[in-house]
Amino acid sequence: MNQERDNALPLEWRVDVSDLPEDVLEIQYSADVEACQKLARHADIVAVESLAAQGEIRSEGDTIRVRLNLLAKLTQKCVVTLESVTSQIRESIERRYVRVTDLPEPPHGAVELRLTDEDPPETMEGPELDLGSVLTEEFVLALNPYPRAPGVEPVEVIESGPEISPFAVLQKLKSPK
Repeated sequence: MNQERDNALPLEWRVDVSDLPEDVLEIQYSADVEACQKLARHADIVAVESLAAQGEIRSEGDTIRVRLNLLAKLTQKCVVTLESVTSQIRESIERRYVRVTDLPEPPHGAVELRLTDEDPPETMEGPELDLGSVLTEEFVLALNPYPRAPGVEPVEVIESGPEISPFAVLQKLKSPK
């Protein structure tokens, strides 16, 4: 594993939410060259040419809602030919946060969740949101796991014959001839 991947996350973007305006706080971020290089190493891809995000933070009672639009240009290796493949990521991100001090009492007994239910808010300590970690996570999750160069078809795997079970080999050793 790459040593860089074990260290701190590549994108540094912290936003102070201790004194949010009553309506909305508009935010934006643009990764510099060094951050793009760190992100490429972290994601184990050829390059990140650019990464930008813009959005808003809104206070909603005890929770803070973050909405971001992520746009990135990147280069990966084709899984078939190993030539460079350039692509874009466009992601809409929405997260909710609640301060640890504002957490409601946990319910007693079984809790029923439905797929249509909104995810519970994430907890935050202190006055800042770490949006760099959010962008890093969403970027990595949005990567194409099998990038292919234009015109390259998926490789068909051809099996060469019946697979011999290791137990069948042992059975032959045990059986008298």
